[in-house]
Amino acid sequence: MENSNKRTVLITGATGGLGTAMCKELYKDGYTVVGNYHTKEKADKWMAQMKSEGFNIELFYGDVSDYESTGKMIAEIESKYGHIDTLVNNAGITRDGRLINMKVEDWHAVINTNLNSVFNCTRQVIQGMIDRNFGRIINISSVNGQRGQFGQTNYSAAKAGMHGFTKSLAMEVAKYGVTVKYYFARIYWYRHGHGCSRKSIKSNCSASANGSLGRHARSSALGVVFSERRN
Repeated sequence: MENSNKRTVLITGATGGLGTAMCKELYKDGYTVVGNYHTKEKADKWMAQMKSEGFNIELFYGDVSDYESTGKMIAEIESKYGHIDTLVNNAGITRDGRLINMKVEDWHAVINTNLNSVFNCTRQVIQGMIDRNFGRIINISSVNGQRGQFGQTNYSAAKAGMHGFTKSLAMEVAKYGVTVKYYFARIYWYRHGHGCSRKSIKSNCSASANGSLGRHARSSALGVVFSERRN
């Protein structure tokens, strides 16, 4: 596969189910796609698998919950690929449990990975986007940020924070040719979904449009691709 689009897209959480699907779809659409990883063994296996399928997608180490680590990752990417045109904030984890039983570390782990990472990554690229009068920020969110979810006060709070972040930043940078959007990824049972409680899964099933959890992330990935195309 040859990529012909000169835009460079960075996808965080690239090795997960949704991240992988977005990497593939954007690469097939002609973008230069790069991602980040946190575990080297997993990253090596992922890149080998992508290469065997014809996708030339490089991963860079970065702990997106840490500002300095994120900065080093962004600098490494830009030194090799030039500026980042589109940032997809997709990194996310779940640590489900009722608040009365929730461990402090589980609260902070989810907030740091799902919300603080959005600031850490966006803050590192936004000035360059403003200077070039072009940039795209796409934040992968969840309906749970609006309606809440039993056993997910941490996750829902992070996604609600993402919504406020997205709307506020969009106001700040619109005049510079930079757009900021959030996208409700389709609820799916694929790597991420297996970490949810039975009660959460059952609730999400009843709340989804067709009454069932999607077993693949491709439809969500295509939604992000179409969002990027419209820009």
